[in-house]
Amino acid sequence: MPIEFYRTIGNGEAHTQFLNLTDDARRTYGAQLPPGRTALAIIDGAGRRTNARKHHVNQVWGGLNNWYEQNNVAAGTRIKVRYDSAERSSDGLPILHLEVIDAPPSPAIPGTLSSQDESIQEPLDSSSELPLSLERQLEDFLASNLEMLETGLQIYRDEEGREGRQYPTDVGEIDLLCNRPNRELLVVELKRGRSSDIVVGQISRYIGWVKHNIAKGRVVKGLILTYENDEKLRYAVAANPNIELKRFKLRLEIIPDEGL
Repeated sequence: MPIEFYRTIGNGEAHTQFLNLTDDARRTYGAQLPPGRTALAIIDGAGRRTNARKHHVNQVWGGLNNWYEQNNVAAGTRIKVRYDSAERSSDGLPILHLEVIDAPPSPAIPGTLSSQDESIQEPLDSSSELPLSLERQLEDFLASNLEMLETGLQIYRDEEGREGRQYPTDVGEIDLLCNRPNRELLVVELKRGRSSDIVVGQISRYIGWVKHNIAKGRVVKGLILTYENDEKLRYAVAANPNIELKRFKLRLEIIPDEGL
């Protein structure tokens, strides 16, 4: 049976260039498309074609960057998604139509979130822990130095080789998804100035999503990294035995030049 729905592209989608098969009322349609890892022919409003792939239950990845670039899709772009199980491309692939309906009302501002991001309704603390640019550098550093978090920790890679950094899910992007030596999966999240209840709720959703879509019976746990000495966060984490809390410190020291 044909399906058709409208979606506003979220900031996380635009950043990683994937698509959640969810409409603006948060109804999901992925189960009505072919199963995960199925190759798809993507047809845009101008009839141009690119190839992508269904991933997990409710997402399309791989090759979708061509559609983003050809159609100037950014956070806030509204699209129409159309799929008919009886429709096939000339080489036999299921066809997914992605047509741009409305462009964003204004250029996306780096570090902001569009209405379709899971975290849009999550207020930030009045003073963010770290500047956004420094957070990204810290994330880069941690991804390359996972031993500082835990001995033997390695970045997760899925069946298609995509690594677990800014890993797209239906509930947001996981900062770092890692493998432990004991085969457990570890979801690592930087606090980013959000309140304790918000960050614990977010990482709990990530853990639940990973259990449902990736784990295949493996244990999934979480680790929150924070710059603050946050007593509220400490209590919130203490109530969940599957989540651990660690603090990090940054130090910049300015000293006089003792040259000439």
